Amino acid sequence: MAAAVKRQCDLCRRLYQELSDPNSPDKSHFMVELSPYFTQIATTKDTDRLFSMLPYKTLSFSQIKDRHGTYALIGKDENRDRQIRKPRPSVRAQLAQDKKRTVPKKAAAKKKDHGLEV
Repeated sequence: MAAAVKRQCDLCRRLYQELSDPNSPDKSHFMVELSPYFTQIATTKDTDRLFSMLPYKTLSFSQIKDRHGTYALIGKDENRDRQIRKPRPSVRAQLAQDKKRTVPKKAAAKKKDHGLEV
């Protein structure tokens, strides 16, 4: 699903750059429609990841009255030439990885050989 989030992020960024004038109904925002396929299969975690990857301070996701779909809106004064942000690695995953590295492995039990043969 991470690939779908990246594709949607690239698509939104490209569409924002193609717009010359604000296209919201009240002309105060730039808006692009999120892919209907993405909105159907995306979980809230995927949507949050998309939100964090798009580099716009005034970004919001909304549904517009009298229109179908979900839209990503940014303010008309926002710089639309920014690059996408790389997703930050999960702190939980980093801690689990560090824990695996630091846990000492138990040594194999030594075989007692007293040399007693009959």
